Amino acid sequence: MRVVEIESEGSISRSGMNELDYCLNPYLGCHHGCTYCYAIDMTSKKDARDNWGDVIYVRKNIARNLASDIKGLKRGMVGISTITDPYQSAEARYRLSGKCLKLLLENGFRVTVQTKSPLARLDFPLLSKYRNYSDIGYTIVSADSRKTRLTEPHTPPPEARFRALMEATALGIHTWIYFGPVMKGINDTPEDISAVMRWASLSRSRVIFDFYRNYDGSERAISKSGLNPKYMAGNESWKNEVSGLIRKMAEEYSVEVNSEQEEWLIERKKAFRTLF
Repeated sequence: MRVVEIESEGSISRSGMNELDYCLNPYLGCHHGCTYCYAIDMTSKKDARDNWGDVIYVRKNIARNLASDIKGLKRGMVGISTITDPYQSAEARYRLSGKCLKLLLENGFRVTVQTKSPLARLDFPLLSKYRNYSDIGYTIVSADSRKTRLTEPHTPPPEARFRALMEATALGIHTWIYFGPVMKGINDTPEDISAVMRWASLSRSRVIFDFYRNYDGSERAISKSGLNPKYMAGNESWKNEVSGLIRKMAEEYSVEVNSEQEEWLIERKKAFRTLF
């Protein structure tokens, strides 16, 4: 992995996602190197796009910029992060995500964190302290590490993510699992779905699910790995069948579940109220 330190202008940006007011990305590029990731196409640095998973840009002054930028901002919901993993390995050295999280929560913003890394444990005490204004979600495409290795070459194993979820819940932090993307022939079996719902039930996490979509960058990355991205994207009939199975199994495990398309409505109902 090649790490490039940069001074960047600004810090927090308006989000194009319905469920978020703002997004904050301390890093550009992502060491996890997930081949299905839409962020390949959204990353501004060309060599990070072209060498996905191997080149990381560190926005080393982002916390200092954030301290100034938030002074004039209307309070709202911030997503950390939307085009990178905020707790990828670089965070252990730079702690940019943790510094920004602290600034946001101490200044009245509501924050949602999404990651695949147990390194987020570093900030569990902060998330617990501000539990009414924060939550954390772990992406889990499968409970089977043999399957995750097909599309997530450098990620921590799913069992480690589950253990982190259990620890977060024990600290009173509100948790969720992002079961996505669901990919045809990869993680769409009843066994895959049942295992994720079991983990959600045990960790008292709600589940958000979504399906794989072809983007230019992810299509190239998946094709290089020998898989077929067009097949993995499935069709509407398949999506409807799998959606029904997900909702059925969520009911069996007494897990709250909603699709990514429904998520913004759920989040808007919670804005600046006690979460969950």
